[in-house]
Amino acid sequence: MTAWIVPAEIGFESDDRAAIAACQDVAVAFCELLDAGDADAAFTLHTEDLAFFPPGAEAPLGRDAARAAGERMLHAYEGRRTLHVVGNFLGRATGADRIEAQYVVSVYELTQNVDGSAVERDVPAIFAFAHEHAVFRRGAAGAWRYAEQRMLPIAPRDPFAGVTR
Repeated sequence: MTAWIVPAEIGFESDDRAAIAACQDVAVAFCELLDAGDADAAFTLHTEDLAFFPPGAEAPLGRDAARAAGERMLHAYEGRRTLHVVGNFLGRATGADRIEAQYVVSVYELTQNVDGSAVERDVPAIFAFAHEHAVFRRGAAGAWRYAEQRMLPIAPRDPFAGVTR
């Protein structure tokens, strides 16, 4: 018998599930805002005391530095377009106002750099595939925001390394 599975508790809605779904919405919105080229709006989905760990970072970046790194990635060349796809979002409540989550992000480049300008690709190219660990915190107004975001690239590139193919 598996002690941690209680069949009588399976299948019910709970506040935890609604909170986890709200955090997933934040992760998806963050990616969609990056794809729209709006790093300013994307990083409003983070707390002011954000701890952002880009790939390989030993120390976190604050929100302003993380936003600046996002800007550099988004605008590595004029007209660059990306598509971020969030999958396998797994979250759990670790406090009344805290959700920890892990998920995978696939990043596709829809354009390619040709002499410093974007040219549409016939077939999108995988730019990065990353595992992310995030901590979301509910603010006083009730909105969930990233408090910590760690990016662990799986393949093939570090999106913050400034690659401009």
